[in-house]
Amino acid sequence: MKNKYGNYAGNAREFLKKRNLGLWSEVKAEIEDFSMQGLIAPAPEGTREVIYLKLPNGYNTAFAVDRIKSIEKTGTAKVEYKITAEKVEKQPTLPTVHVLGAGGTVASKIDYRTGAVKASFSTSEIVTAIPELTDIANIDTTLLFNIFSENMTSTHWKKIAKETAKLLTSGVDGVVITHGTDTMHYTSAALSFMLAKLPAP
Repeated sequence: MKNKYGNYAGNAREFLKKRNLGLWSEVKAEIEDFSMQGLIAPAPEGTREVIYLKLPNGYNTAFAVDRIKSIEKTGTAKVEYKITAEKVEKQPTLPTVHVLGAGGTVASKIDYRTGAVKASFSTSEIVTAIPELTDIANIDTTLLFNIFSENMTSTHWKKIAKETAKLLTSGVDGVVITHGTDTMHYTSAALSFMLAKLPAP
């Protein structure tokens, strides 16, 4: 794993580091007057004071590090992503649509035991998941970034707008942007001002 602590920072990261814990560590924790088992789960960006646990029932919970009396590592969960993808043949009579990935779950795969989500964004993976697309258009894809929509900023809007304009002026017949739902309306409003008089939707 490139970064075993993910988005944990500050006291939360130090808590994990001192105890040789990281993402997907299996733990048994004593939290004030009760005990709990689970996995150290990924946290939102900038999490500094709490640790997220994925419980055996699939739910997530979080505890302030100063409430955790003791924590014992019992193992490490193996997180795997196996995506079956088929070769995609382009049809010269169909239009070409380019899908830009900007986050959200629409083009992701989830491991339901751990809750881990991984971007699944090649052309063949999307077409394998939605084979009907091959009857409608030739699909190309680009993953710009994969972030929570609440972390979307004007810098991301500019990148989306720039890439969309470049694609549409290069001759593709349309662009689809994947996006998390929480702030989708902000991004769409920003793009409506940034993109004008384009030759395709």
